[in-house]
Amino acid sequence: MKTLYELDSRIMQERISFSKNILGPIFYEFCHLLHEEVNNNYNHDTDIILYMARDGLRLRYLYQLYRQSNNLKCKLVEKDFYISRFCCAKSCLYTDFDYVFDFIMTTEHSSSFTEIFESIIKAQDLSQNFRDGCKQGELYIEKLKNRYQESYWLKSYFLEHNIRLKKYLDDLLEGKQKIILVDSGGSGTTQGMLMRSFSQYEWIGLYFYAKSRPKNNSNNAHLKHILGVSSDEIRHNKYPRSCIFSHSLLIEAVLKIDFPSTEEYQYNEGKVMPINGIASESTIAPNLNDKNPYFLGIIEYFKEQKQFDSNKIHNKANEAYKHLFRLIKFPRKSELSMMDCSTSDSPEVLKKSKELKSFQAKRSLVKTSPWRSGQTTLEFPLPIARLIQLLKIWEHF
Repeated sequence: MKTLYELDSRIMQERISFSKNILGPIFYEFCHLLHEEVNNNYNHDTDIILYMARDGLRLRYLYQLYRQSNNLKCKLVEKDFYISRFCCAKSCLYTDFDYVFDFIMTTEHSSSFTEIFESIIKAQDLSQNFRDGCKQGELYIEKLKNRYQESYWLKSYFLEHNIRLKKYLDDLLEGKQKIILVDSGGSGTTQGMLMRSFSQYEWIGLYFYAKSRPKNNSNNAHLKHILGVSSDEIRHNKYPRSCIFSHSLLIEAVLKIDFPSTEEYQYNEGKVMPINGIASESTIAPNLNDKNPYFLGIIEYFKEQKQFDSNKIHNKANEAYKHLFRLIKFPRKSELSMMDCSTSDSPEVLKKSKELKSFQAKRSLVKTSPWRSGQTTLEFPLPIARLIQLLKIWEHF
């Protein structure tokens, strides 16, 4: 995938223009709503905002720029919180084994967790032939769970990670009791693990977008404590803000920074710190080395806003969402390159091939695509693509 320097200049300008005119008003409204939420509903003495690295760091950057433009101040303490789902699972496993283990085995991190278990088991010579007679699957997973209950070394490993996260949190919070997490969005799985293992704190999630949440499930009690500030699948389940959930990788591409994910913590001069350190502000800020130029366009929009007018902010965001809805749900072929946010280190949004494909092959590509409407436009003549998109035929493939 080409960097910004290598991108075709036409595509680069299209993406910057798109992000300035469409994503700019949407993110500006997010900052406006976030400011209203934290200043009207939270307390300086007891509450703190934690921006979750990595995506949350750019949301913090935008929120600070919004406040500077409007001469506003946030009444809460704000800090960056370096954590990832993988890191959180390692740190919470000791105190909540069944929930965390069962969850992590359904994610892309399952093989990494399996490797951790196997390496510790082999290091202690508990079973050199642990896999003998047992292939990867439910039986093997059950065997891992049983071995954990028997192994002092496995428990010690995950206890140490739990202790480090606890100390890292204690240093960050400085006595605050209510934690407002700010991040790009999803279903709050990291927040859920934190709430269960660190229940001495009150956890609130203010995300850019929030997916639908199942009801009456004791394992998902955290879902009552998250809010999609810009788009929430419960509150915005129809036109036009629902479009985000059909191409959420676009939001992730805007906020992604060139900095490694935090996988664990280490002691550094008596303090617990992320193992990869802290991202510099120059890394968080827009720069010409970004693999996608979307953030540059959003910053341009923010810098041009001079007046604080709540009605205008909401109206511009609503109009932008209407345009975004059309672009995501019913894109033209000429617009695909503008909306394709694939990079070499992110999921492939549109799978391109010059080979002739059968209908079955095209159907499979659409069904597995993270942006189904875009893949449909790519695969079929426009009239057929529009029929498929209108009827959402892929749901029946």
